[in-house]
Amino acid sequence: MPQKKCYLRRHDEGHKNEPSQQAKWEVVERLRHRYLQASRIEKTRILDEFVALSGLHRKSAIRALRQGYERGSERRG
Repeated sequence: MPQKKCYLRRHDEGHKNEPSQQAKWEVVERLRHRYLQASRIEKTRILDEFVALSGLHRKSAIRALRQGYERGSERRG
């Protein structure tokens, strides 16, 4: 079965506008505290901005922003 071309990345094709890895982590560090303190609606806005800026998938962006955060002992439901 052939690979889906949408997932293949070529190093020589147009990724010149993407920020560097270091720049992405600087943005993560700046947004992390704001994201963790935000309400659900604010988190959505922060994630939308970060995904547009970084080019990461949404779930990867959530993981990056929550990295180092330990969930409390409260349980839902």
